[in-house]
Amino acid sequence: LSEKHQQEISEAYDRFLEIKDQFAGGQLALESQRKNAAERLRHCRDTLIANGQRVMARDIDRFINATGIGKFPASGAPTRPGGGDHDTFDY
Repeated sequence: LSEKHQQEISEAYDRFLEIKDQFAGGQLALESQRKNAAERLRHCRDTLIANGQRVMARDIDRFINATGIGKFPASGAPTRPGGGDHDTFDY
C-alpha cells in the first residue's frame, strides 16, 4: 500500500511540474487551456494532501496564486458557491 501511495504522490507532482513547464513555455495561452490546467493542478494538490504531502501541495498552491491560473476575469466573472470567486487553500 505504501508503494501505491508513493507512486500517486510522484505522478501528481510530476503532472504539476509538466503544467509548470508548459506555463513557463507559453503553451497555456488560451483561457480554456489555463482553466483545464487549473483543474488538473487542483486535482494534483488534492491528491498530495490526501497522501499527507502538505509541503508539495503548498508548492502547487503557491504556483496557482502566483500565476493566476484558473482565476476568472474581473468583468462578468461567475461566482463560486459560497460567495468566493477563487479557490483558496488554508493551512
